[in-house]
Amino acid sequence: TVTIDITSMVTDSDGLTKHLLNPDFFEAETYPEARFVTTSVTPTAEDTYDVVADLTIKGTTESVSFPITLTEQYLTFTYDLDRTQFSIGAPPGGVKSIDAIVPLEVKIVFQ
Repeated sequence: TVTIDITSMVTDSDGLTKHLLNPDFFEAETYPEARFVTTSVTPTAEDTYDVVADLTIKGTTESVSFPITLTEQYLTFTYDLDRTQFSIGAPPGGVKSIDAIVPLEVKIVFQ
């Protein structure tokens, strides 16, 4: 289980950070945390695994799955997050809309 402190989000722009924390996006005052709870890990090859987990953002929980690479030094994965599943931001399709899919690249280095 990983708990993510949404209120600790920082971007290169103070204005953007404030905007992302407001009710239009993450609604951090009401939902200050997101949670990632692993439900299964299946080995697929040397150093690779399929992970299934429950991801909760803004009170909505969705099952997610993706492959990871796990070594003694690091864990890496990519995931295309559909922000509309969690009511993050405006619906896609408007003139100034952002894409529904937010590509994530994660690398956790062990110390």
